[in-house]
Amino acid sequence: MGQTAGDDGQKTGDSEPLSASAAYDGDSSCIGAARHLATGFLTDVQAVHGVRVSERALGMTQLVVSELVTNAVKYAPGPVMLDGMTWADPKPARRAPASWTTGTVCPPGSAR
Repeated sequence: MGQTAGDDGQKTGDSEPLSASAAYDGDSSCIGAARHLATGFLTDVQAVHGVRVSERALGMTQLVVSELVTNAVKYAPGPVMLDGMTWADPKPARRAPASWTTGTVCPPGSAR
């Protein structure tokens, strides 16, 4: 299935917040895809807002996203949604990536 929801870390301008989310089928291939989404998001934050993202921060983000999505795939069959990556200029939004899964229907888009 791959990424089906959210704005995939889309560049939205210097003063606009960046955000990323994605919905996945819940098979094990989504773990790497979620890591890739998080890496791309931080790369976009760096490019759009000029914020330095250290290798350590990038690695820790990949680890956290991997753990969240791995646990969702392993313990909760069905679709998985990675949501909550948001950056607003000049300060980062104070949200951590989240992952959830429930039921057999793919989660809706990131409508809030």
